Amino acid sequence: LLLFTSRGFNLDLTNNLWLGNVQRYDVLHGIFPTYFTNTTGDGIFNPIYAFYGGSVYAVLGVFTFLLGGSVVAAQDLLTVAAIGAAYGGIYWIGRQYGLSTWYAQTPALAFTTSAYFVTDLYGRGDWLEFIAVSSIPLVVAGALDRLYRGHWTFRSLVLFTAAVFVFTGSHNITLLWGTLFLAAAGLILLVFCGKGPLSWSSARSLAVVGLLATLVNGWALLPDLLYASKSAGTLVGRVNTFFFDSWTVVLSPLRVVPKQSTTPALFVQSPLWFIAWSVLGGGLLLLVNRRSSVARPWLAVLVLLALTLGVILLNPLWAHMPRPLLFIQFPYRLNNYVALSAAALTGATLLMSKRGPTVDHSRVPAQALRYSLAFVVLVSFASCVWQLWVPNTVSSVGVYANRSAAATPPFQLPLSWYELLQY
Repeated sequence: LLLFTSRGFNLDLTNNLWLGNVQRYDVLHGIFPTYFTNTTGDGIFNPIYAFYGGSVYAVLGVFTFLLGGSVVAAQDLLTVAAIGAAYGGIYWIGRQYGLSTWYAQTPALAFTTSAYFVTDLYGRGDWLEFIAVSSIPLVVAGALDRLYRGHWTFRSLVLFTAAVFVFTGSHNITLLWGTLFLAAAGLILLVFCGKGPLSWSSARSLAVVGLLATLVNGWALLPDLLYASKSAGTLVGRVNTFFFDSWTVVLSPLRVVPKQSTTPALFVQSPLWFIAWSVLGGGLLLLVNRRSSVARPWLAVLVLLALTLGVILLNPLWAHMPRPLLFIQFPYRLNNYVALSAAALTGATLLMSKRGPTVDHSRVPAQALRYSLAFVVLVSFASCVWQLWVPNTVSSVGVYANRSAAATPPFQLPLSWYELLQY
């Protein structure tokens, strides 16, 4: 949608364009993007790039410079690359585990057509969060390729390194929660499935490469760690968005926005159609063939999905969360991790249907699974298209109804600019 319209979608997306344009100016004049100090309204203690997305904004600035100063074209290019990373990363994982060319695309569609993945970009305009979340599948795919192949290929090394750089250099909330999600996924799989063919030498080399890629962002991450407890004057912690974090909204089969929402197109639904297909289909396959080699991984991913949903929906849990986790602002942000879990569960269900030689097809018809999956894909894709083009996807506020911030000079704040916090 970014490629075919000039909509601004949300003021956050518009402001991202301006911040990228400022970075283009810095690149052009040889200024290292360590700090941006906003002295209008907030005083001198608001170093945007030091605490927020400096590395990815620098990449946006470089691409803007290379494209002749067109920050809109640069943002479009990086956004398409991010969607490709999300889709391609999940597809790559599916192929690694033996899914066919067509079936490997199904988990990728489960994630990239999910409601909150689309919302992140268009409904909320949180471009940095969108870029960060999109890198997670490629981080996992590159890591798995190294762990189980036993050696680096040039492709997996480059893609893994680039994905880790983006993941650790864009959005701090996603870095924190994404790391916790990946750690929880690894731990649950280890409990259910054991170590398997994992090579510790491969794990060590993977950790070294990941650390080196992370340290490229050290100029921003180290100040984050050093000054996080000292720089915050007024921070927005967890906001009570109970009308979003409810069973009827998150698990709705339709894409709906609660009437209390002040954002027109904030859809937070989980990929319920894929979850339902995976739970019902996988459950039936498990009953027929309990000795399936995929049974334990399928159960592990189901537990991960249940835990991720539980963190969103069980509001009393938040009273016991450690303080750093409360700066998530909105628990519905975790719906991206629900979608990742749903994609993994879909892939595991497909693997279970493929690797079940003892399945009695008179009891679990293979045709019924295929046809029902095709229906789920069709419904999810149609819902995604509807979400992209529904009239209330874009706010009607004139100052950011189109991406006019691209033309705002670096030393002048765009009309869409806002800053609620003092540091």
